[in-house]
Amino acid sequence: HKEATLKSQTEAFFCCQVKRQCTVTTLFELQVTAKAHRDKVTNFTFLASNCPRLIAALNVCQSRKPQVHEVYNLMQDLTSWLIHLSSSAIDENCASAATAAALKLKEYMQEKKQPCIRFLKAVRILDPSQLPAVEVSCYTVLKADLRLPDTCDEEWLVYLRLVGDISTSFTNPLQFWKAVQNRVPNLAARAVLLLQFNVHSGDVERSFSAFNQVFTSLRQRLIPDNTAGLLRLCLNKV
Repeated sequence: HKEATLKSQTEAFFCCQVKRQCTVTTLFELQVTAKAHRDKVTNFTFLASNCPRLIAALNVCQSRKPQVHEVYNLMQDLTSWLIHLSSSAIDENCASAATAAALKLKEYMQEKKQPCIRFLKAVRILDPSQLPAVEVSCYTVLKADLRLPDTCDEEWLVYLRLVGDISTSFTNPLQFWKAVQNRVPNLAARAVLLLQFNVHSGDVERSFSAFNQVFTSLRQRLIPDNTAGLLRLCLNKV
């Protein structure tokens, strides 16, 4: 009888220990789950509050509107904002993400990674509103970066004077150049052309897709003029 009682007491003791261990494990798992939930809420809140800035930058870069003169400043401002965001983030993951994005963007804006960075920096000079903030003394460098013809040399100084004389504010630099094209016809024609460059490759990629539909294995004898005409029809159809 004593042995049976001792055995039952031992089993009860071990059952109690097991239940305590299960309770501790369950509480620990609940704490881990709650922390993971808080981290997810923090991350989603971080994304929700900061994504609009990134989306606005993407809209500029992917837009078909003439905004090439804004791209360089946009990338510089975005890099500075990401660096500040990494230092002010309340979560380690958010700070790491912002730091990595800033480093990647700074790396991309180097001439080795972005061959047209000199052009994006120089084309700002064709925006009259940015003229006070851009170095204009070295016209030779700007001329080379923008591939300006020699016919624009004399008109350059006229342009600088026009910016100071014209008091009317233009919301778009294209409006300015169309307004002064009689004074600086060569420079205005080149400026209008450069300011309408797209800053994305979406149209180029679509043109390759259209070309694969026009020039197929069943139509390999199209002359260049007919191929170009069919591509214009494909790319400009309503």
